[in-house]
Amino acid sequence: FVMPPVAALVWKNMIMHPQYGVFADIARFFGAEPIDWFGQHPLTAIILIVAWQWLPFATLILLTSLQSLDGEQKEAAE
Repeated sequence: FVMPPVAALVWKNMIMHPQYGVFADIARFFGAEPIDWFGQHPLTAIILIVAWQWLPFATLILLTSLQSLDGEQKEAAE
């Protein structure tokens, strides 16, 4: 339960920083102005962080449900 919030904070502080973040470096590489994610687009930034936080859990649930299907169910779906 600790690692997803830690990863979300890494996103906030290291990746989305408007001057030193990875997204700012990519924008500068392509000649664009870096975006202040939390100043200009706060909702988008929060959506990205929450999606990054919960995507591993949702993927695990989906994978488990797909693996629990019977062969007959898979055959009927084809």
